[in-house]
Amino acid sequence: MAELLSLFNYQQTPEEFLPYLIVQSERPQTLQSLSSDIMQITESIYVIDLILVEKYWSRVASKNNRSFTQMIEQVVRQEVPDATLSLLCEHPFQGLVFFNHLKMHESRGFFSTSSLFAQKIYKNMGWHPWMLAARQAHDCFEAAHCLKKERKNFHGKLGQLQRFVERLDMQEFSGLQQAHFFEISRRFKGFIGSLWRWTFPEQQTTPEELTLFLTFDHYQRLQGFPWVPFFQDEPASQQTLLEHSVSDWGSLRESLFLDLEKLSRKPELAPPYKIVQMQWTLTLYDMSQVTETLFFKYPLSFEEEREREFETLLKQLQFCFEGFRQRMRERDAEIAMINTPLIVGWLLEVTKGFVLSEKEGVLDFEEQVSRLKNIEIQELDNKMKSSIQTFKVFDHFVSGLDYQEKGLSAKDSGASVPLVLDQPRPFYLSPEEEELSPTDIKSFQFLDRTSSDWWRRQDALDSYRDCYICELTNKSFVFAYRNYKGQWFQYGL
Repeated sequence: MAELLSLFNYQQTPEEFLPYLIVQSERPQTLQSLSSDIMQITESIYVIDLILVEKYWSRVASKNNRSFTQMIEQVVRQEVPDATLSLLCEHPFQGLVFFNHLKMHESRGFFSTSSLFAQKIYKNMGWHPWMLAARQAHDCFEAAHCLKKERKNFHGKLGQLQRFVERLDMQEFSGLQQAHFFEISRRFKGFIGSLWRWTFPEQQTTPEELTLFLTFDHYQRLQGFPWVPFFQDEPASQQTLLEHSVSDWGSLRESLFLDLEKLSRKPELAPPYKIVQMQWTLTLYDMSQVTETLFFKYPLSFEEEREREFETLLKQLQFCFEGFRQRMRERDAEIAMINTPLIVGWLLEVTKGFVLSEKEGVLDFEEQVSRLKNIEIQELDNKMKSSIQTFKVFDHFVSGLDYQEKGLSAKDSGASVPLVLDQPRPFYLSPEEEELSPTDIKSFQFLDRTSSDWWRRQDALDSYRDCYICELTNKSFVFAYRNYKGQWFQYGL
């Protein structure tokens, strides 16, 4: 059976994003290589939420010419070697039912509920894996003290459902697929109804719900399924109490910089750990608290941020502060408080992140250029208030600093004509050249030689510039040129 399932595993419908991964593993610490959103169902079965890291893994999959599903499978095989059985699914409970069925048949490998073969199996599945999943979910929520009222007399109602299907001689639970969860809830009480809703999540959600909620709050995908986070360690945090209350960003920035510096030194945040979410809890003058959440569309390394003086983190904190200040001013408009909000302290917490295990290896030049572009776009995206939807690279390779922007726009038609070049082009042009020390350059690749405006120079040799793309010792990539004296100058990224 296992071989047959593996054979049909990739006969899928068009690629769709399945947000949850169910894994059986005895080493939960290795699961953080995929995401920090982890929920423990049983002693060795875990559910991993991939929603916050979807954009990152999709980008990695694209770079490796793989689908999202294939990329997740590769990471599971490499980073969670004891995971003999893994399943991508639309909903945690739906996946748990399928997972139990695979275990019953001693299946091994990586599976997806989006495959056509898996969907056929699900429709013809017996009641035993469903009943087992119901008991596992009940025990998990009981340990977490969730849904106490709904789970009252659960075992009695589950037995009543079992006797009901036996009297109807209904071998597959899909025989009740058309029954709405309200009908099941009315007959077998609330928790059984919720389990039924989670069994067929795509059927129990109306188009209006999809439009109004799911696109804005991905947790609505759970449809009332309590997500119980699995924490092995307390989140890294840094608390600050100010001697004097403040109300402007300039006063906050210096203290936040020191806090970020302290956070970056914590061993639990050292590479290869990267963050995807932080919380900033502000304490106001009246001792009330407001929590702002920072989401990073691409995983962020504290070590790399420290080298850049926390540029991205401070920018996102500033966005949060400006939005918070505007809301507070609107709230206190009638009171006419000039210096609102007055802040007396805060708590910075790293709430979500995961461990990226980067394999050692040397990239060729084309891969380096591709990685350069991806890194620059990701860093820019993390600094924006909202995600970049589209972007365009300026199609003019500028090898030196004799660049005049007005010259590119002085077209009769008023529109620039793209010039397609095979050479790599800077993503960003520096307004002023910056001299580089040869010791800062780890490796370089020659691009071309220019000699513009040689007739205007006293020394014609001064017009020669040999242009390179260079890898620096701090692992960044830059565009630089070397003049005939052997001096290096950076002009772009």
